[in-house]
Amino acid sequence: MNSDNIMSKINDILSDPKAKESIQEMMGVSKSQKNTIDAFSPENIQRISQLMTDNSDPKINLLYALKPYMSATRERQIDNAIKMLRMTKLTGFFKDYN
Repeated sequence: MNSDNIMSKINDILSDPKAKESIQEMMGVSKSQKNTIDAFSPENIQRISQLMTDNSDPKINLLYALKPYMSATRERQIDNAIKMLRMTKLTGFFKDYN
């Protein structure tokens, strides 16, 4: 299943108010936690996806440039470092939804 298909299905689910409400009920979400659920609106999911695939970070570009010259073990470590750098971009996005 490709990422466009997954994003389409998630957008369909989250755009339906009844589906969103039933998900919140299943999760036992309190009223104070609903802001957190709203962070996962279709628009925000698209923004998150763009943040995770953004290749304009010079640190990530440097790691990609070094990767071909590393052993397999170091390549995996570089991949993990890239994932961690991308995850740090999300902290600023989610701090607005506390």
